[in-house]
Amino acid sequence: MNNIYLLLGPEKGLKKEFIKTQINKILKDLNLKKVKPDIVKFYPFEENINELIQAISTPSLFNPITIIYINDCEKIKSSDMKKIEKSLKNNSNDLIIFFLSNEASQNKIANEIKKIVKKDKTVIFWEKSHNDRNYWIKNFFEKRGFSIKRDAVELIANIVENNTIALEQSCSMLLSVVEKGEVITEEIVDNFIYHSKEESAFTLFNTIAEKDLSKSIDILRKIINSGETNIAAVIGGLIWKFNQLLDLSINLEKKEEESKALQNANIRGKTNSKIYLMARKNYSLNEVKQIIIYLNKIDTILKSEKSEISSILQDLMLYHIIKKQGNVEGKFFRKL
Repeated sequence: MNNIYLLLGPEKGLKKEFIKTQINKILKDLNLKKVKPDIVKFYPFEENINELIQAISTPSLFNPITIIYINDCEKIKSSDMKKIEKSLKNNSNDLIIFFLSNEASQNKIANEIKKIVKKDKTVIFWEKSHNDRNYWIKNFFEKRGFSIKRDAVELIANIVENNTIALEQSCSMLLSVVEKGEVITEEIVDNFIYHSKEESAFTLFNTIAEKDLSKSIDILRKIINSGETNIAAVIGGLIWKFNQLLDLSINLEKKEEESKALQNANIRGKTNSKIYLMARKNYSLNEVKQIIIYLNKIDTILKSEKSEISSILQDLMLYHIIKKQGNVEGKFFRKL
């Protein structure tokens, strides 16, 4: 089968555009442009592998083509992939299959997947660089007839999750609160973002900065239950935020003025600045360093051994950050 893809990386927006383009091309080549394909979505550990095997093996009674999305494919066991591989060999349907993962490499992908996906059908969608992200934001507003200040662009880039879906959602929502022709300033962005109800690693950082364990647990559960972001992405966001807090703490230790210390740490926006200054009061320089080490240990384990941890251990992680400042014995990491 030629229409099997392995799509890796955290950049969800470009991945989504790629999928749309490939589907349209395949349907056109098969002279099925007017057909609405059957859609099957599979999540390892949430559904039985036999359901996926049945979807691959059983021809649709009403549709000549089926699109199958296999999400979090790095979690598929090698034994299950052998079943999938066997069912594909015996298949007579027209299928389009997308193996999807947020992983940025093939290290955790089963060899059976790599075996059945041709090299030219394997694509990694990397996160945008800081400059590319800023250009994307500026271009988004200018294409819609809005002017945006440079510091407003920087604030969006620093606060919104780094993928084009999250950026587009936040920028589109921002458009709903500004008048046509209005210049978008840092203050407008600042007011909008911190009154938005969307939860992310960045809103989680805010409650961690406040040392509010109960709220932090609640936000983390909402993020994970939404299905939009996994724990590894949340931890990556927290590492980035704590590294910014580390820069701020070092600058303030050097006796830099508050405004200069914030600017040199690339921290923008009134509300955003207040949150970091509160975090600075609640966590000493050494505690911030310890928390970064702690988060990086978890991040390394998730990248090398597994991609998820239980909800109990997620809660315990927040307890360790807020109450223990990352000062934890090694036995916790052996439980992950």
